[in-house]
Amino acid sequence: MKKYYRFYECCKLVRGANRTAVYDLQRLNLYFIPNSVIEVFKDYENKGIDTLFSDYSSQKEHLEKHFDYLLSSEIIFTTDNKDVFPAMSSAIEKPLYLDFLFIEIDSLQEFKKSFLENFIDNTGVEHIVIINSSNSTENLNKVLKLLNESRVKLITFISLFDDNLIKEVIALKNKHERLKKLIFFNSPNNDITNTEDESVEYFKNDLNKLLTRRISGIKSFTLNIKAYLESLNHNLYFNRRAYINNNGEVKPSFVHREYYGNIKDEDIKTIVFKEGFQHLWALTKDKIGVCKDCEFRYMCPDNRIPIKIEDRYIHNTDCNYSPYTNTWNEK
Repeated sequence: MKKYYRFYECCKLVRGANRTAVYDLQRLNLYFIPNSVIEVFKDYENKGIDTLFSDYSSQKEHLEKHFDYLLSSEIIFTTDNKDVFPAMSSAIEKPLYLDFLFIEIDSLQEFKKSFLENFIDNTGVEHIVIINSSNSTENLNKVLKLLNESRVKLITFISLFDDNLIKEVIALKNKHERLKKLIFFNSPNNDITNTEDESVEYFKNDLNKLLTRRISGIKSFTLNIKAYLESLNHNLYFNRRAYINNNGEVKPSFVHREYYGNIKDEDIKTIVFKEGFQHLWALTKDKIGVCKDCEFRYMCPDNRIPIKIEDRYIHNTDCNYSPYTNTWNEK
């Protein structure tokens, strides 16, 4: 009986300028295969394994090596069935309008407390990032209590570095299950922790540099099925995101300059649906110069704002990764 092979549906092939990245969305692994090899394997999926190696007899040893690698990595599997297996659905149903909310809490006015307690669930926010530039946990305590009955799934706390504050915040993290990530800026160095707890991060520079830091390596990427599906039709960084400053003013993200309203005076939904606020939400990496040639484009939360020149989008600063040389800038 003729044998065929198939790529696992959870393993997505993303072609770059020189190589193809295989996103294993089930085990969250990343593999790299030369474009020329992937092209052959994709072309022969319905022709059978024997036909593949017969037609490429002069390259058999080379292709067998890659075939064995794909098989052992469980990127492909062999089958007697030539029929195409069901494809993974790419639909994402999100009835509301926000996923991420950044909010500064040095000032915790009554209108801000009311928003957090009574209206946060109306937005759809699943991940809230609380930003604190003081050396006190008083407002964090208040916010955590306000969010106690909310449907927010994940809370990140970004705060000024302070030895006494750190102990208090870590104690709060152990008490509140949804408080998953702690980041302290203006730290004496980038690696103070004596523990292996990856949920606590120390950042040497100031808040501005923290919130504008660039993609710097593989660890900067977001590899999971949700990010992959979102990136197919939306911008992974800017989509469904909002930033509220200490005064209650709202803008699409920290890196944006223009504010679109204030939650003291307007419902946040009204602000988010104003013309221009969602401008970058649907701007995928496939529409941006250089990014469209990158094998990481469906896992990349790049915070650079693209600029439009005539009918195309580009970045006016270089990324730290080049898809044309497959190298990272060393800093």
